[in-house]
Amino acid sequence: MNPLENHGLIIRKLRKLRGLNVRNAAENIGRSIGWLSEIENGTGTARLTEMEFDRIVTALDGSHHKAMFRTWVATYKKEEDIDKTFEGAVLRHIRLKKEFTLLDASLLTGLSRGYLCNLEMGRKPMTLKIRNQILKSYGYMPKSFKNFATDPVRSKVVPLAYKFKIWLHSLSPEQAENFYSQTLSQNL
Repeated sequence: MNPLENHGLIIRKLRKLRGLNVRNAAENIGRSIGWLSEIENGTGTARLTEMEFDRIVTALDGSHHKAMFRTWVATYKKEEDIDKTFEGAVLRHIRLKKEFTLLDASLLTGLSRGYLCNLEMGRKPMTLKIRNQILKSYGYMPKSFKNFATDPVRSKVVPLAYKFKIWLHSLSPEQAENFYSQTLSQNL
């Protein structure tokens, strides 16, 4: 992670601590919404100098939080290191446990069926915000997700077939063919 991304993480955290949305924070710091969004997400062409970063920290009344900056970045990195490969399988399990179709889930969450399907199949990355939105729509507390994803006992209730489909779709055609050939030859 480069310093620009670290600065963006810190700015996002300060903005949220102040209870500001991106629009209000952009007005507060004298920048455009697009620029601030690019800085916070570490995407695009927006650049941030150390001097500008210090100005924004002051504008967001964050100077007294400087001792926490490293902790915020470390916490983010720790969350980033968690294997999220099978999060979609957990969401699919929870949806089907509630007996919701993709259409039901779409109506409940406000997300398209295609997008939900892509999340469940691991084809789209899942943000914490989206995951929590889905869980709440399904009637679950967001912290219950951790139990389904990592708890040694509860994680076993998520069918292996859901995880297998995600894994299978992540393979290149050559890898899938090799896996199939090896599995077939071992079972004969």
